[in-house]
Amino acid sequence: MSRPMRFCIQNQIILKKDSIFDYGCGRGFDIKKLRELGYKANGFDPYYAKENPLIYSDVVTCLFVLDVIENHSDRVEVLKKIWLLSRKLLVVAVRQDGEIRTRGTPLNDGYIRLRTFQRGWHQPEFRAFIEDTLHQKTYLLGDGMVALTKNLDFVHSFKDRRNIIISKIVRHTPF
Repeated sequence: MSRPMRFCIQNQIILKKDSIFDYGCGRGFDIKKLRELGYKANGFDPYYAKENPLIYSDVVTCLFVLDVIENHSDRVEVLKKIWLLSRKLLVVAVRQDGEIRTRGTPLNDGYIRLRTFQRGWHQPEFRAFIEDTLHQKTYLLGDGMVALTKNLDFVHSFKDRRNIIISKIVRHTPF
């Protein structure tokens, strides 16, 4: 399971009662793992799962997708689309600039490497892009990962493993 998806499960940001839609699911590894764990998960990928429909869901994830889209206007379009698909929560993760170790041929604001566009993001730039595009507040879940909420009970802060205060989405589950 991908690091961002595992984080969301371990920290109960995604609950079993939630429907989950993974936009840009690739070959569907996270979806398969989620289903094995008893989650209701579906996904779409423009290359590997383009026949799958876009589905309105409680939680929509977009993990390491915005950083492989070559131009700004296409990123904006995807971000707006996935926000509309989300009923409660949108989780977006990108690779940070330091994670793109090998540079390739420059293109727009990234590089072509191994025939694939890759772009690293600085955390403030990433959050500003999302907040400016959607006119919504982001909640920092970790390096290169944020959430936006539509219908959650509350948000509070906690200390992550490096003892840095970050925002955490806390879901209220009735007893």
